[in-house]
Amino acid sequence: MRKAVLLSSIPAMIALVLTMVFWGQLPAKIPIHWDFSGTPDRFAPKLYGMGIFLGMMFFLPVLLLGILKLDPRRRNVEDSSSAVSGILVGISFFLLALQGMVIRAALTPGMKLSTPMIMLFVGLLIAGLGVVMPGVRSNFFMGIRTPWTLDSEQVWIRTHRLARVTMLLGGGAAVISGLAFPAAWSVGVSLGSILLGVLIPAIASYFFFQQEKVQNIG
Repeated sequence: MRKAVLLSSIPAMIALVLTMVFWGQLPAKIPIHWDFSGTPDRFAPKLYGMGIFLGMMFFLPVLLLGILKLDPRRRNVEDSSSAVSGILVGISFFLLALQGMVIRAALTPGMKLSTPMIMLFVGLLIAGLGVVMPGVRSNFFMGIRTPWTLDSEQVWIRTHRLARVTMLLGGGAAVISGLAFPAAWSVGVSLGSILLGVLIPAIASYFFFQQEKVQNIG
């Protein structure tokens, strides 16, 4: 698990260096929230605004790994170390991308943020998480946790194998939406695709569980 922290610290350090490089050029107040059109509607002092994602990148891996150590199925968590590393690194690079976009917006006249670009990065994150889903063993804090996946090891495995497909497709659709559609369409298509990518395996876990019950009775 220490490897996961070390790997996730790489994008955090890149973000820190990037922030330091542009620090002197940033305005005293920078946007920290935008509406669906990408227009800023909330501002904060530079130190706070630049520290949000940086703080998350440095402390989220440590916090998450600390929580995972409390899992009653800790052995399964340890067996999922490669997948956990992939998830933490993916999230850290996603936050790095957001930090870069905030810096770019703060230095651009109008301080607008590209909504389609955000959807593109969200899509990449979801697709990346989908790739590692089958490597996540049954636990109470990470993965698709429904009453049926937590009750049955086989249902957990089948659900997460399906999630790899649906999350890849949902994330891929969000990436395409971010590249090809205007902002008004990009948000709806991307969020809808991602939602389906996550909900389908969660719903399917119920039917996998029912199939297993029938097989056990038979």
